[in-house]
Amino acid sequence: MPKGHDLRVSKSKDSEKFKNLLLDSEIAQLETKVFEVEDGALHEALEYSSKILITGSPAGVYDREDWIDELRELIRKAYRVGGLLVGICFGHQLLADALGGEAKKSERGWGLGGREAEVLLETAWTDPFRKRLCLHYSHQDQVTKLPPGARLLAKCNFCDNAMFELGPSDAGSGKVLGIQGHPEYKVSHMQDLISHLESRVGPAMATAAKESLAEGETDSEVVRDWIVRFFLEC
Repeated sequence: MPKGHDLRVSKSKDSEKFKNLLLDSEIAQLETKVFEVEDGALHEALEYSSKILITGSPAGVYDREDWIDELRELIRKAYRVGGLLVGICFGHQLLADALGGEAKKSERGWGLGGREAEVLLETAWTDPFRKRLCLHYSHQDQVTKLPPGARLLAKCNFCDNAMFELGPSDAGSGKVLGIQGHPEYKVSHMQDLISHLESRVGPAMATAAKESLAEGETDSEVVRDWIVRFFLEC
């Protein structure tokens, strides 16, 4: 069984969502191990596997937290030695930040609800290929500059850098996949999340976000299989 692991970067249940999501893939069932990065477990991560998935977090890459600095250094080390790294939301932003790009709070405000992105490039692991992808989004921060050498894979009208790929390059022999959307979020979770955020985003945005959830199924299973193929084929 191919081995991989995900890094849990918050006290949320994101890591369990990803474990369940990856186990549902018919391509392969990735063995996972969760590392609580806020609890100082990072030093064990690369000893377990060179395949790393970094989940979302309420934190921002610009926050002055020791665990964020340590995770940033782990990303750089893993990339140098040939690791395969996938980042979702915060993880996507930190991958860009750690490897020479930039992420910050967007002047556009919140991206919340179901959104469709245009896929710009087809790769060996984007199978089945889709020209458009719908995922759930929940973020204020965005990748505003890609790392040197990165390839933009998808964009949407709210998020210019919705998905990117990097590597190998002069900075390392690894490969990186960053995804702003949340393939692990089900409609029920998004409904609860939007209700929780309503006092921050306002009733108008919360209503529009909930209405976007009724527009159809997301492509979470497609993106799940892309992640699995990325880990297996890169």
